Amino acid sequence: MEHNLSNRDELLGCIIGLSRVCSMHQKSDRTDLLILQGLIDSSDMNLSDGTIQNTTFLIKSEKSKIAPMCETCAARWGKTWI
Repeated sequence: MEHNLSNRDELLGCIIGLSRVCSMHQKSDRTDLLILQGLIDSSDMNLSDGTIQNTTFLIKSEKSKIAPMCETCAARWGKTWI
């Protein structure tokens, strides 16, 4: 169960990161749907770790498309610590 909770924590962190990126960059047509799907998946305790990890991957990919420089930037500005 602990492993499952850490996957959910990572998913929620990625959702927050994607939301913050969208405050400075133009979101895509599917951004809102991915955020909603992530929130739904994070609260469904019956989902497998694989499903949670897949949703996390999709959200990370979306963030990468919206703000590709975020992955390589070493700056610690804003609230990137979450």
